Amino acid sequence: MKSKLAWAVFGVTLAASLGLRLVALTAAETFGTMSILLCAVLAVGVAVCFFACRTDHTMVRLPFSGRVLSIAYIAAGILLTGITIVYQAWNKTGLFPYTTGICTILAVAAGLMLCLQGCLFAADGQNYFAAHPMLALIPALWCCAELVLQFRINVSEAVNLENILRTGSLIFLLLTLQSLAQMAAQVRRVSRGRLFGLGFGAVTFCVVSVLPKIGSVSAAAYPPGLLWVLLVLSAYVMISLCTVRPMTREELTGETEDEEEPEVRPVVMKDAPALSVHLQRGNRPVIASREDRRPLSQSEMEKRLERVLVQYLGQRYNAKCYFYSHKKLY
Repeated sequence: MKSKLAWAVFGVTLAASLGLRLVALTAAETFGTMSILLCAVLAVGVAVCFFACRTDHTMVRLPFSGRVLSIAYIAAGILLTGITIVYQAWNKTGLFPYTTGICTILAVAAGLMLCLQGCLFAADGQNYFAAHPMLALIPALWCCAELVLQFRINVSEAVNLENILRTGSLIFLLLTLQSLAQMAAQVRRVSRGRLFGLGFGAVTFCVVSVLPKIGSVSAAAYPPGLLWVLLVLSAYVMISLCTVRPMTREELTGETEDEEEPEVRPVVMKDAPALSVHLQRGNRPVIASREDRRPLSQSEMEKRLERVLVQYLGQRYNAKCYFYSHKKLY
């Protein structure tokens, strides 16, 4: 990311919101003055960070291969599946069992897709999702199902800070996972500013929602294991942001074939004695080109001269065979 302002605002917002979150937990308030102040700091900080990132319009892509990225994707997939299954078996009963079951199934499928994508990163740049783009959207579909479940919880419960933070985390995480899926499936070009703007918001909300609650009872409460999953996915998003690469000109234009070099025609020197003197001194004939006037190195000039002469002789010189006989035929 070129914008240092975005990184600075991200760090300041994260530090300030974590401090306010700890103060709110110490005061044991569900939704009060500190909660309102925390929400205001998060809203302003994430908005400034998002608009600061939007100034970078460089199109980016995921690397074709990478050991660190493959390990991060495989670990995120395993942890997402394992945590969801364990906490779902732990909390068998809930207010919305059918929605929770759908979220669990989608979480297992999303974890498998992340593991598959990590394995493909380790397999010399194979891209399975380019041919099957819908599979890359499964993590985003799981996040969408979790967001629907969180909205149902918000309606059934009183307003509190934890639900607000989880809702903001899922919204930004959904948009970030959708952008990463578009990059993996190559269905749409994603700018670095948009990806970082959404990713910074997702990481900020997830960290503020999870870190102060680690070790408490709410980390194991309903919805099953969501806080631990948010912590894992925030690390996954941060690693993805740090490993994206800018797209090359060939990838942007879609041109993969090499451009044809302009035709270079040799200049025949008419002064035969001068040519023989140059050859005796070790000087080479000069190659002239109207299309390319830059000076050529010795090796490049020799290769180009050899190629052009072969083409010139093949096009202009018609070989003929003559047979001679010492005997008279009449």
